[in-house]
Amino acid sequence: MDASTTSTTTMPGYSLRVHTADGPGWAQMLRVMFARPEVVVIEYHDDWRRTDRVLRFVGRCIVCQCRTWAADDGENDPRGVLGDSAASPLHAGDCEMTGPDVPLCFLCANEYDSYQAAYEHATRNVWHQREGSG
Repeated sequence: MDASTTSTTTMPGYSLRVHTADGPGWAQMLRVMFARPEVVVIEYHDDWRRTDRVLRFVGRCIVCQCRTWAADDGENDPRGVLGDSAASPLHAGDCEMTGPDVPLCFLCANEYDSYQAAYEHATRNVWHQREGSG
């Protein structure tokens, strides 16, 4: 990666700022940074939206263990820079249960056997029946 086109600065809270002006390969750099365990926040300028975006580490996919990410603006489209690392978590409330979201990557969320494995894990080990139900 040519340092003249992309620079990074580590900031408190293990965040990273990516400057993308005219630099080829910045999206690939973001994907490499997704795998680094010390990075939990990435900020970059999205030329398509003409705004800065903040991406946050959500958790490791319960099935394949890849690191999943979500954008603060809620636009977690896997066709963009997030790719297969786009967070697609399971929500307890969707299943009439209580408990935390269960991290799931885009690929595992859209593959039947992986989704079923995540769902079974969540309902057996993570979530609880709502009081007064079942």
